Amino acid sequence: MICEFEIIGFLSEKMKKSVQLIFSCLLFNSVSSAQNIDLKLLKSPVIFKDNVTLAYRDPAVLYDSQTFYLFFTLTEIEQDGKIYMYTATSKSADLINWSTPRKLTVKDQNLDFSSPGNIIRFRDEWLLCLQTYPRPGYTVEQMPKYGNQSARLYIMKSNDLENWSNDLKSWDWPGK
Repeated sequence: MICEFEIIGFLSEKMKKSVQLIFSCLLFNSVSSAQNIDLKLLKSPVIFKDNVTLAYRDPAVLYDSQTFYLFFTLTEIEQDGKIYMYTATSKSADLINWSTPRKLTVKDQNLDFSSPGNIIRFRDEWLLCLQTYPRPGYTVEQMPKYGNQSARLYIMKSNDLENWSNDLKSWDWPGK
């Protein structure tokens, strides 16, 4: 089954077919129960629409127990102009209806968790890889501002893909 939704207009027809095929393979390769989902019902590839105070990026998806789990970076600009990043999650049974985004990480510009990576099952736990992108004191007047030298990689753990540990395990970069 190939996805039939509009892909960004500047892609060539050959690239569009490649993207459609890759999307199909990623979603349905060895996931037989998900193959009953009618992708023709997808009206748009957009899951969450951003606005002037919210942005979504860095998606990672996992299919388990007839549910799609989406992990992503959620960026918020507060009324005072400060910018915060979080790792957030949402879930769907049909790729059309998604739960309200839920933040998994704390509000702290010294951390600014983002960029969820792999979600893997190891023994009896799920592991989610993510990073910090620290930008202390970051406001809209400073855009863009890059993360500082205290950025780290972390792993969060869960038994059920819903409740995630807040006892984050960190690895320092080699040589630090």
